[in-house]
Order: sequence, then structure tokens, then C-alpha cells
Amino acid sequence: MKDTDKNVREEYYYASGAISGSLDALSAEFSGYEKLPARSRQPGNVLYRARRFGRYYVLKGLAPEYRDDPAMREYLSKEYQIGVHLDHPHIVRVNSLEENTKVGLCIVMEYVDGQSLDEWLVTRPSAAARKRIFRQILDAMAYCHDRQIWHLDLKPSNILITKDGLTAKIIDFGLSDNSGFAFRQTGGTRKYAAPEQLAGQVADHRSDIYALGGLLKRMFPHRYGRAVRRAQRPDPGKRPQSVAALAKLMRPRWELWLIPLLLIGLFCFWMHPNGKIFPVMLDSGQTVYAKVLSHWHRTVAFVCPSNARSWHDIPNAPSGDMVIPSRIRCRGVSYRVTELDSCAFQGCIELTHLTLPEGLQRIGEGAFTGDNRIADTLVIPRSLKVLESSPFADCHSLTTLIWKALDCSTGIPPNHSDQIFYRCSSLKKAIVDDSVYVLPPRAFNDMSWLEEIVLPNHIVEIPSDFAAHSYSLHTCRLPDSLRILSHGAFYLSNIEQIVIPDKTELLGSYSFSYCRKLRKVEIGSGVKRIESYAFNENVALQTMIIHCDEPPTMLPNSLFNIPDSAVLYVPAQSVEKYRKHEVWGKFKRIEPIGN
Repeated sequence: MKDTDKNVREEYYYASGAISGSLDALSAEFSGYEKLPARSRQPGNVLYRARRFGRYYVLKGLAPEYRDDPAMREYLSKEYQIGVHLDHPHIVRVNSLEENTKVGLCIVMEYVDGQSLDEWLVTRPSAAARKRIFRQILDAMAYCHDRQIWHLDLKPSNILITKDGLTAKIIDFGLSDNSGFAFRQTGGTRKYAAPEQLAGQVADHRSDIYALGGLLKRMFPHRYGRAVRRAQRPDPGKRPQSVAALAKLMRPRWELWLIPLLLIGLFCFWMHPNGKIFPVMLDSGQTVYAKVLSHWHRTVAFVCPSNARSWHDIPNAPSGDMVIPSRIRCRGVSYRVTELDSCAFQGCIELTHLTLPEGLQRIGEGAFTGDNRIADTLVIPRSLKVLESSPFADCHSLTTLIWKALDCSTGIPPNHSDQIFYRCSSLKKAIVDDSVYVLPPRAFNDMSWLEEIVLPNHIVEIPSDFAAHSYSLHTCRLPDSLRILSHGAFYLSNIEQIVIPDKTELLGSYSFSYCRKLRKVEIGSGVKRIESYAFNENVALQTMIIHCDEPPTMLPNSLFNIPDSAVLYVPAQSVEKYRKHEVWGKFKRIEPIGN
């Protein structure tokens, strides 16, 4: 009996479970407002920290006396329009622009739990830590300047350092600018503002270079004098003209010569075969050309013959069924095949089947472009890391794609016209292998003839623009485990009906926008928020079924140009809530499920 009691007590003591908690923090509405000290000298701005969906956010709005000022609202909207396009690990993330009952019109931003750069410097961090943080600031500003965005108010109080001291975050783009805005505001903090800013003249990226010089001097008072002096020259034309040029000035002068000479010596000593091209006979009978990428690592890339960009005019071009090996041998040395270079097999119009090896890490731009006859099924291997623009364009006989790549990025910049499978007119079906847990963004973007996508049931997020512009796509069953459907995932597709699983919490902006054949939508009980234009221009919509007892948070522009004949079915006990809702109430007919 005593032993039994002892076992029961031990099971109770070691049993896991929640001790306490509150569901208030998981609400779709903001709560727990806490006013934050202003880090900017701009008049009229207020900052609050608040909770939503169990996370903290920063709300930047206008003081009550400025909330109806058109100019101040326009400046706040401009800051949002600039910040929402910045996605960088060292720039604070801007989520949305919303009307809030407490703050009014406000920008919802990522909350950073840390301290300002000045406060961090008081702790006397090491030179290596300061250099790492400054490199992060340079990287973030180079990212902004590449997009023609200028901060124009860089100073220690606008740079936050996380509590662990490892990460910098640039905040407050209230004075930021770019050439796309007709209205501009001048200003800055006198200690860090460039002379042209203080004179009220038009500023540009070189004004940020001036401020970076001031930050460098603040963080390293007795080093990098040459870089600081050049960055803070009064004449913008005599300053370093880019962030990269400023970073180069930070290198000690002896490094400019010693390090390149050492690298050249090592290159000549260890890697003299690098870049050498030699012919290889494959087991499948074709002669191809391999270029040594690294003799030290024993890696090669298959390339087009020397001095050629295509096989069109070269005799004995590879044809028939091609099996690319994972390894080749040359002069007794075994090399791994890790890349297929740009245009490696462009113009090989007689290829009929292609097998890619495990171990392949990169397929270059236009690798198999050129009206070839590669047919049936193409398998993308698990090892692939980079897939560049249009590698399989004009493979008109390809019918099925099996995607096994576990961690692949597409080397296609956003809004670029090229696609991975451009004009593959017979490619009707894409299957994502069960071993894949993370889907690549834009992988099936602009596959105009694709009709069906099969996803594994454990996927939790569908990334941005995943199958956007796939005009023939009519079938895609979403995984039961899906939690997030990101921006534009099925934008401009021809999906006819879709079921959002119960575990899904967020539908991103434009996720089903312009799906003009979408007739039926069923939304699971777990959806908490639907972003802007998620169901824009669904002109064929007949039925929408929602299993949520509480209407999901929805921005006013999330439903646009929905037919008056469309019927919204909701839980019987929630009909009145939906009819009185600002957005859901736009449906002319709202009926209980089962009618």
C-alpha cells in the first residue's frame, strides 16, 4: 500500500501541465496598452506597446491633437509605405497600417526587446562586438539604398540592440524618403545630420553615409579615422558614394595588399586546376564538358563547351536519355558534380529524358532551355540549394514535376518576368515529396499550364506567391496542418473551390485575389485574421462557409467586388454577429450552416 501511494505521489510530482495562463493575450484585438518613451524629436508621434495573438507589437500613431491633421496623417502613411517593403533582419519589421480605437491611425510594427545603441555602449562591449553590430548596420543601410530608400535620421537612439547584444535593429523611418514621393520633409538630428539636411536642401543616400560616419566615430572613437573623415566631408560628391565604399575604407591599408597577395599565393599553390574544362563521357553515352570548381573540394560543374553559349551550332550535341552522374573521374581524380552551369545544355534539342543526381546543389539560368524533348517526369533532387531563372524553359514535353528539394531558394528576383518552368506547355501536375517540410517561395509561380499541385499533409506554411499567376491551376488540396497562407499564394489562379483547414490561423493579403473561377470557399474554425484583398475580385463566388463562432478579424478591403448573389453560411448561434460585423455584414445573404 505504501509503495502504491509513493508511486502516485511521484507521478503527480513529475507530471507536466500548464500552471497558469490567460487567453486574453491570444485575442485578435490589441490589449494591454503600455505607452513607450518617444525616441524621435518629431512632434506629434506617440508609441504604445500592445498584445495581439499572444505577441507584443509597437503601435506608432499620432498624438490626439494631430490625429485629424491631413499632413501628419500623410507623413505617417508615407512612413508605412516605405517601411512595409523592407524585409531585412536588421530593420524593424512593419506589419500593417490600421485604425485603432485607442491610438487612431497607426503603424503596427515588430516589438524589439532591447536597448538603444548609446545604452549598449555604456556596458563597454568588446571591439569585436561593436564591429559586428556596425557591420549589421552597414548591411541594413546597403539593403535600403539598393531600393532607393534613405533613412535620413540615423543616430544611436534609432538603433536598438537586442538584450543578448548580438543583433542590431534600425527603427524610426519617420524622416525617410525616396525619389518616388512628390512630397518631402527635411530635418534630422543636428549632431548626425549632413550639412545639406541642415540647410534644408534635398538629401539622398549620401546623407546617410554622413550619419554612418558619425556612428562609426561614436562606436570607435580612436579607430577608422580615415573612413570617418571621408564620410563626413561637407561636399556630398566627395564622400564615399556607397555603403560598400565606406566599408572598404574601414580596412587597414596593409590588408589591401597583404591579404590579396596571400590569397593569390594560396590559389596558385593549391588550386591551379580550378577553372579547367575537360570532356567527359557519361555512362548514358553522351559527351559533356566539366569545369573544375574547386580542386581542393573535388567539385565540378557541367558547362557548355568553351567560348559557346549554346549547343545549337555544335556537332554531336547530347541527345536521347541523359543520366547525370553524382561523380565523374578525370586523370585518376574523382570529382563530385555539384552544379549545372548557366546554359550548360541549352540548345540540346534531342534530349528526351533527364535524371538529376543527389548531390547536385545548383542549376544555373537557362541550363536546359531551348525547345528540347525532355518528356514525362522530372525529379528535383533533395540536395538542390539554388534554382536560377528559366532553367527548364520551353521543355514542351515535360508532364509531371516531383519536388524533393529540402532547402532550395529560387534565384529569381521579385517581379522578374522569367519563371523556372516557362512555357512548359504540357506540365500539368506538380507533386511535393513527403520529405519536404519547407516550401520555396515562388517555386510554381507563372506555371501557366499547371492544373494540379499535390502537397504533403505536414506543411504548416505556404509561402508568398507560391503558385501565383498559374492561370490553369484548378486543384490544390491544402494540408490539414497548415497554419499560415502567405501573401499572394494563389493570386490569379483558376482554383474553383478551396477548403481552409481548421488549424489555419492567418490568410495573407491577396492570397486568393483575382481567382475569377472560385465558386466555393470553406474556412475552418481556427482562422483568426484575414489580410487585405484576400478575396478580391472573386466574381464567380457563390458560397462561403465559415466555421468560426467569432467572426475572424478582417480589414475593410479584404472583400472587394464579391457578387451580391453570394451566400455566407456561418454557425447558427453566430448569424447575428456576422450580420452586424463591419466587413462580413457586406454579404447580402448570411444564413446558418445547414440551411
